[in-house]
Amino acid sequence: KFEPWDFEKRYSPEAIIQKGVFSVADNVLLRTQADALQLFGYVGGRYQRGAWRIPDGSNDYVWFPRLYQHGMWCNELLECGTVLYERALNTDGMNSLKQQLKRRYILKSSNSIVFTKGKDALGYNLLRYVGTFTMNLNDVTDYYLRFDRIRDTESVRPPANKSQVQASHG
Repeated sequence: KFEPWDFEKRYSPEAIIQKGVFSVADNVLLRTQADALQLFGYVGGRYQRGAWRIPDGSNDYVWFPRLYQHGMWCNELLECGTVLYERALNTDGMNSLKQQLKRRYILKSSNSIVFTKGKDALGYNLLRYVGTFTMNLNDVTDYYLRFDRIRDTESVRPPANKSQVQASHG
């Protein structure tokens, strides 16, 4: 189906929300974390964290990793986008990995819907949907966690009650 170019809608979550589903093949690009979180019911203002737990009872997260060295991390997306490594560069990163691993064991079924941070051809920061991943508990060390893509398509999730959506944190 032909869709005419509309600059204002190109990076808008509204069209995706109306469609109800999105995929890696759609080349989904959004400007802000809050825009990406709207796909999962977020109704708050600006959001500046690495992850957000979706308050729908699924234990799923929306994760915003950078695919370059930054602070305590150097993340990599490999094998045609099907494997994501979260690598710790220092002690703080290794401690964070241990906390994530512990939380994953407690939650048991937790997936990460991943929007990677990057720049477009004009230098603007954008978030790209690269898939839904789950931690591979058979391939972890003190220095990295491995996540395997389990889906390349995701459904938009309706908002929970407003106070629950605004208060939810990763």
